[in-house]
Amino acid sequence: MKRVSVLWLLAIAAFLGYATIARVSEVPANLSNLSLVTDQEVALVSVVLIIFASLSLILRGSANRLTNMIAGSVLGLGALMVLVDGVDVNLYGLYNPIMGAMVISMVLVVWFAYRMPRLQT
Repeated sequence: MKRVSVLWLLAIAAFLGYATIARVSEVPANLSNLSLVTDQEVALVSVVLIIFASLSLILRGSANRLTNMIAGSVLGLGALMVLVDGVDVNLYGLYNPIMGAMVISMVLVVWFAYRMPRLQT
């Protein structure tokens, strides 16, 4: 399903925007308290998101549906935890709405996967 793949790509863009804006706009004392802003963490999460975007195009039927529901739920909960952490560090951080966009895109991935027909080929 192509719209789920687009949502995965939106999640990638939102995550990279979060990491970039957090690095640029936050003071070093607060930056050390934020989650997912080091080079290794950004690379790892980006690769995972790219893999799931690719899998949503490659897989068919119930395998695609199940993969999107599970991965979207797990990564959505992780993004929600990062959002709560970012709000805790700096309530008015510019990066918080961007991480919120990633949470919304993960919720939509799960929603569209749930609404996907079960016997789709």
